[in-house]
Amino acid sequence: MDVVFRDKRRMIIRHDHEDLSTLATRVTINFRDQKNGEKDEKRSQKRSTKRLCAVRTWVRIVQRVRRKVWNSSPSTPVCTISATDSGNRNEITIETMTDLMRRFCAMQSTVKSYGFEPHELGARSIRTGAAMALFMQDKDPTRTRILGRWKSYAFLEYIRPQVLELTDDLAEAMAALTPITDLADGHPGSTPEAIQRHRQARVFGYY
Repeated sequence: MDVVFRDKRRMIIRHDHEDLSTLATRVTINFRDQKNGEKDEKRSQKRSTKRLCAVRTWVRIVQRVRRKVWNSSPSTPVCTISATDSGNRNEITIETMTDLMRRFCAMQSTVKSYGFEPHELGARSIRTGAAMALFMQDKDPTRTRILGRWKSYAFLEYIRPQVLELTDDLAEAMAALTPITDLADGHPGSTPEAIQRHRQARVFGYY
């Protein structure tokens, strides 16, 4: 009940619609409860042509629960794997996710490829990895904060400054700067130290 699909006209599509996977262009997730204390926060994603598509992924999740979980209903958690007639459920847990991530990364030789050991991974790595991925693509930090449901910019602590590719284009950006004119240089309000710094910057080619 907390996963809502919409078509290109923004109309809601039922979970049991036979063409759900084709018609769904947006998905909205309602977070009933969460760590930051906010109740019923909603976040939406648009269909993507990339491999990582939130809409297609959530269609598969919902259809799996409806098809494979005995006596499933709108209130069945999406992390449910199976259920019994007595009401007992088997669910995907944080521990399961952590174990899966670590075993996969051990197979991928992550130390050689990415510089970290499998045991350093945890479920939180998914959120921190997403924040880092958006940061590396110069996405607006405010939009990242909203999408990740962070209540402050504390998520910037997840940004790892020693990532090899982080500064790939910065040297070129500094070198490409066209000459600029500092209107404050020599102004009565400028201190001798500030004027000296401006002169040194020009000498070293920054402007």
